[in-house]
Amino acid sequence: MTAILTLGRDAEVKEDPSWKSSLITFSGASSERWKDKDGVKQEKTTWVKCDWWAKSTLIAKFLTKGCKVYVEGTPDVSVWQNKDESLGSNLVCKVFKVDIVAFAKSEEEKPINAIPIQGDDLPY
Repeated sequence: MTAILTLGRDAEVKEDPSWKSSLITFSGASSERWKDKDGVKQEKTTWVKCDWWAKSTLIAKFLTKGCKVYVEGTPDVSVWQNKDESLGSNLVCKVFKVDIVAFAKSEEEKPINAIPIQGDDLPY
C-alpha cells in the first residue's frame, strides 16, 4: 500500500537489545472529500497505524504531529473483541519506506493574524 498521511501524534521508538532493529510506530490520517448526488460536501477520514522496523531511529524525531509523510508498506488489519463483545479493528501498515512530504509547523512558524493598515498609517 502507498499513502500520504498526516500524523496524529509524535512517533514513538521502541528498542530492545535482543532486536536487530528498532520499532518506530506512528499513526496518520488520510481524508477524501467529495460531493454526493445532492451536491452536499462529504468527507471520509481513514486512520492508519504504522509499524516500521528500522536500523536507524534518527528520522523519528522529525515524525511529529501534523507532519505529512509518504509511506509504502504491506497492509494488514488488526481485529479484537471489546468488553461489550463488539468487534474493533485497525488498518495497519507494515512500513518499509517513509518520506517526509512536509514538516509539521512549529508554533513560531504558524501565521499571525495580520493587522490591517489604513492609508495614512503606512510606514513609508
